[in-house]
Amino acid sequence: MPKAIPYIRFSAAHQGDGSTVARQQDRIADWLSKNDDYFLLKETFHDLAVSGFSGKHLEDNQGFGRILQAIESGDIGSGDCILVEAIDRIGRLEPMEMFTHINKIVSNGVDIITLEDNQTFSHKTLNSGHGQLFTLVGKIQQAHEYSSRLSNRIRSAYLKKVERARNGQTDNIRRHTPFWLTTSGKLIPENTEVLRECIALYIKGYGHRKIILTLVEKHPILSNTHPSTLKRWFKNRALIGEWETSDGEVIPNVCEKAVDLETFYELQRLAKARARRPSPSESYELSGLCYCSNCGAPYHFRRKRHLKEIIIYANCSQYLKRGAHYCDNKPSWPYEVLKFIHDNTYSLHLALAAMDLQQSKDAKRLQLLIDEKGAIDDRLKKLIGVLEVAPDQEVLIVRLKELDGQQKQLSKEINYLEKVLSGEELNALDLASEPDYRGKLLRDEGGFQVYENNDPYLNSVNSDIDAIESDPIHLRSSLKRRGYAIELNQKTASIRDAYPRGEFTLIKRSTRHNCYLVRWYTPPFEILSAEDEETKYPIEEDERFFAMRRNCGVIAAASSYEELLETLESITEASVISKG
Repeated sequence: MPKAIPYIRFSAAHQGDGSTVARQQDRIADWLSKNDDYFLLKETFHDLAVSGFSGKHLEDNQGFGRILQAIESGDIGSGDCILVEAIDRIGRLEPMEMFTHINKIVSNGVDIITLEDNQTFSHKTLNSGHGQLFTLVGKIQQAHEYSSRLSNRIRSAYLKKVERARNGQTDNIRRHTPFWLTTSGKLIPENTEVLRECIALYIKGYGHRKIILTLVEKHPILSNTHPSTLKRWFKNRALIGEWETSDGEVIPNVCEKAVDLETFYELQRLAKARARRPSPSESYELSGLCYCSNCGAPYHFRRKRHLKEIIIYANCSQYLKRGAHYCDNKPSWPYEVLKFIHDNTYSLHLALAAMDLQQSKDAKRLQLLIDEKGAIDDRLKKLIGVLEVAPDQEVLIVRLKELDGQQKQLSKEINYLEKVLSGEELNALDLASEPDYRGKLLRDEGGFQVYENNDPYLNSVNSDIDAIESDPIHLRSSLKRRGYAIELNQKTASIRDAYPRGEFTLIKRSTRHNCYLVRWYTPPFEILSAEDEETKYPIEEDERFFAMRRNCGVIAAASSYEELLETLESITEASVISKG
């Protein structure tokens, strides 16, 4: 029995909200009810919101492209038919190109049936000499000319909007905007609040999917939002009031800003960093913080059921994937022990992370300028590329000169701030480049420049520490940025770049006492006096032993192994007596 292959296409996304798809589906269903000698192919071939004028629907991953592939492979063959509403659903390409594709279809014995006018186009009917070939060519030409005229009108209207935006005439420009803006570029307060909360979580270290899951109950508008949509939001220059045209030109002050420049470039930095280094699974607080000191691979967390409990443990991922030949670091580490190590060693890195948030105005400004200059460099490259193809574009030449001027000004300010932060002596030329934003924030104290508004510095750092610790994902991402890592080798663990570099040893799991036994050793070290940097205070070595139980944490601690075992015996005996 021959197959009927329905094909549905429309060009504009807004058509999907109307009757376009339903109308095409109804016509297909009506035809099938009257032609029961065909059976409907279950596979769907749809191109929804895909242009038939640009040829995108011909790509291998698109609906019509897959039909052409199926014909070429023989999965769709002689006697089968393609059902379309009208011939222009197949495409609106230039007539000769469109006819080539149709000829390829019918030459393989596949008919094209247009449901709007109940026409069957086949190799036989097109060669019959009854005028159907001329009818087909006319329809193809008419479809292309219509789309060509429409495209030119749209392009002309678009260029007029671009020109008005360049001239600062943005009040009455209507264009497609992201969900936090009206079509005239005004912020929609409730949607802007959703956007800013999404951005805040992303900066804290949340992934796109986790952001949606965290906020969807509070903001139901996110229920139909895909993680890739968040990626597009975070890259969109409309966040800072700019419009990036289809030609790559960036026009400032076209709409209201949703975030400041610093936040925008922080988003771009994080996006690039995460693209280079994908985030680990977010199932565990310690994901991405534990590494094999033997091969450098991250530890992989797993879980299994033991009796009535779920046990979580970690192993070197290299050992798990490739075996002992590549890494012989075989021992498993219980999650409870790793969490104990983590909770007792991250405080210094956390404090440093909080201090990073309080970095000076100059340091923040410098990074912002570097990022802004990088963005201008990218735009200059795009403009130069366009001018190489079309060198007579006067508007682009003017824009190129403007960007070049901005680039030079940014370079001056970057050079000035780099000298200030490195303590280099400033010359007259440098002082002439001093940015206005510094104003009277700075005062001299013994040759050092400090901020007048930094008196509550420690209070602010402590506040940031509390905020970071209250959010496990924010804590993990902050520690990673500060280089915190638990390095594991066989049954010993230490903290990367820690001073002093203490060592944890997983002694064993005690079946009798149902707990893990751990040794924590800190070697002797010295600390500097806060008053006198030449004075050092020696700190003696320290050795302690701990017992910890799943879902209970530490149940016993002692200064010697023997003392720990005695304590555990007492706990076990007391437990037996209470049960008896």
